[in-house]
Amino acid sequence: MSLPDPADALVFGAHPDDIEMGCGGLIRSLVRRGRRVVVVDCTRGELSTRGTVESRRAETDAASRILGIVARENLELPDGSVPDGGSARSGVVAAIRKWRPQLLVAPPTRDLHPDHARAGSLVVESHFLAGVAKFPPDAIDRLPPHRANQVIHFMQHWRFVPSFVVDITDMFGEKMAAIRCYGSQFFKGESDESPTNLARKEFLDELEARDRYYGTAIGVRYGEPYWVEGPVRVADPVAAWPDAVPPTGKSKS
Repeated sequence: MSLPDPADALVFGAHPDDIEMGCGGLIRSLVRRGRRVVVVDCTRGELSTRGTVESRRAETDAASRILGIVARENLELPDGSVPDGGSARSGVVAAIRKWRPQLLVAPPTRDLHPDHARAGSLVVESHFLAGVAKFPPDAIDRLPPHRANQVIHFMQHWRFVPSFVVDITDMFGEKMAAIRCYGSQFFKGESDESPTNLARKEFLDELEARDRYYGTAIGVRYGEPYWVEGPVRVADPVAAWPDAVPPTGKSKS
């Protein structure tokens, strides 16, 4: 089987629009650096109160063009009932083996929305199993094993203490442009559609406020928080922190 060129980062989201809101800045930052980024959505978002599967697909295509990703796939797992194993795990393993990333970016393993937490756990479990040559045991066309170097988790509802924060100041406008592609999900003024959390007038302002808060924590305008389970290996601590951040968290300028 012929495989595509490897991805530098493989990003998973439970629903279309999750990755734009959670790690759109990181994706744009990587793409600007010449990194190959691939996105895998676990569901089609078919339970969304607003919009349709068809409109979400068109919105996803538009957002993907702004982000500049190499490819975007959908596992078509059931929205609202993302499984925690079985064929779902095999699908994630197959995606990891197909794209052979160095980095996996995933939802948190704990979250208010059960799909987010299950998708995050699926990626963590599949990260290990993708390196087990005989998994799944009954597969006929099993791809060669591959294990990424690291799994990192973006923020959704759960406000974790970040392991690190990525400066997305220069990418923030593109991140918000990608998010706004999902117009069916957000505030439209007078509307007869059922209200949702995303459709509140304040929702996008709250997203911006979160990125401003974490940006301030590292002395920049906008930042995205990430969590890593366990210690992070650092070879050169001097190179890891090139710019000093004053104790107040505010920039020196």
